[in-house]
Amino acid sequence: MVFRCAPNQPQMRALKLNMKNTDELLIETGSWLYAGSVECIVHLVERNVAYGSGDSEDPIEVREDRDGVFYYLKMSDPTAPGKFSTESGAFESIEKAKGYAGKVCSELVWK
Repeated sequence: MVFRCAPNQPQMRALKLNMKNTDELLIETGSWLYAGSVECIVHLVERNVAYGSGDSEDPIEVREDRDGVFYYLKMSDPTAPGKFSTESGAFESIEKAKGYAGKVCSELVWK
């Protein structure tokens, strides 16, 4: 996977990981307060794949990876600042990803 930074996110650095050839672009960063007091970071990223479940009992549209433009949310761990331990499934639009983020991260503010 190649992690690229959007032009408006210069503080992030590029990373190359040993995974499927997938591009990841940081679209936006937000923050919210876990339990009303611990700041957590949310990254909205774009990837060129929606990962399938890999489960042979799932229908093919759920089981197999799909190529295209998809959006994911990566959320920092409230007990380990800077560690992103939670990731959403794929969303087909920025609006859907942000809508979901607003539901699970109370008082989320996009920067």
